[in-house]
Amino acid sequence: MKHLFGALVGTAAILALTISPVLANSVTVQTETNLAIREALKKALIENNALRSELIAARSEIERLRSAQSQTQAQTSPAAKSSGPTILGQPASLFRSVESVKNTHTVSKGETLGSIAAKYLGSAGQYRKIFDANRNVLSSPNSISPGQVLTLP
Repeated sequence: MKHLFGALVGTAAILALTISPVLANSVTVQTETNLAIREALKKALIENNALRSELIAARSEIERLRSAQSQTQAQTSPAAKSSGPTILGQPASLFRSVESVKNTHTVSKGETLGSIAAKYLGSAGQYRKIFDANRNVLSSPNSISPGQVLTLP
């Protein structure tokens, strides 16, 4: 009986030594896969936030152009419309240059809302204005990440 019990214990030990590296390798592969998935999701979230900011800026610009068009049509007589430069049949004064449309900033590593405010608004203390303009993508003034595209007020 002792031999049989000893043989069973020995066999169990051999199986444990044989299976243990296989299980460890499986856990390592699964952990690496989870990390890769987590990184891909993180990148997708940053890209989604950037696209959302661009969409909001574009919608704002469209609304501004529609409003300006309505005001111009209400105030401008047919004779005044025909004089001066036009773009797509509208007075050129309705359209802003490409440089003035760019009212976004892509966050770089190490930046804060304060440093961005100092750069664009002249004072780090005005960071709240940038935060308020980006409440749809920021949960707090300290929650910015490199790669995020922020709308500037």
